Amino acid sequence: MSEKVGFSWARGFTLVELMIVVAILGVLSSTAIVSYRRYAQRAKTSEAYAMLGEIRAREEAYRAEFSIYADPSGGDITARQPSTAPTATGDPVGWGVGASVPIGWRQLGARPDGPTYFGYSCVSGLATGAAVSVGGVTVASGQDHWWFARAYGDLDQDGTLSTFEAYSEGRNIWVSDPTE
Repeated sequence: MSEKVGFSWARGFTLVELMIVVAILGVLSSTAIVSYRRYAQRAKTSEAYAMLGEIRAREEAYRAEFSIYADPSGGDITARQPSTAPTATGDPVGWGVGASVPIGWRQLGARPDGPTYFGYSCVSGLATGAAVSVGGVTVASGQDHWWFARAYGDLDQDGTLSTFEAYSEGRNIWVSDPTE
C-alpha cells in the first residue's frame, strides 16, 4: 500500500479567511442598502413627476373646454391635497373619495391612483397684462391665462420639504431638494 508522503488535507478555514469573507459580505450589504434607499427615493419622487404631468394634461384639457384654467386650490398655493402630510413613518396618505375631495380637484379631474407621498396644490389666474408671480416664481408673462402647480413632500421625515413645481408657460418641472 502506498502512502502519500508530505501531503495533508487542511480542515476548515483559518480565522483570517473567515474575517475576509465577513468583511466582503459587510461591504456588499452596505452597498445594497444604499442602493435600495436610492431606488425607493426615486420611486417616491416619480409620483410627483407623474402627478404634475397629469395636472398639466388636465389643465390643458380644461382650458380647451372652458377657455380658462381650473383653480383646484382656490387661489391658495399653500392649500394642499391631501391636506395632511404623510405620516412620521413615511407612509403615504390617501387622497380622499367623493365629497371629501375639494370641488376644485374634482372639477379638474386630476387624482392619483392611490395614497400619495406628496401634497399637491394648483392655482390659476387670468391674463393681467403684467407678469404674475406665485410663491416667488414668475409663472406667466401676463398676456395669457396661467396655472401653477406644486408638489410638497418630506420623504425622509427630517422636516425639509422636497418641492416640485410646474407651470403653464414651461414644459419642465422645477425641483428643489429632490433627495432632501
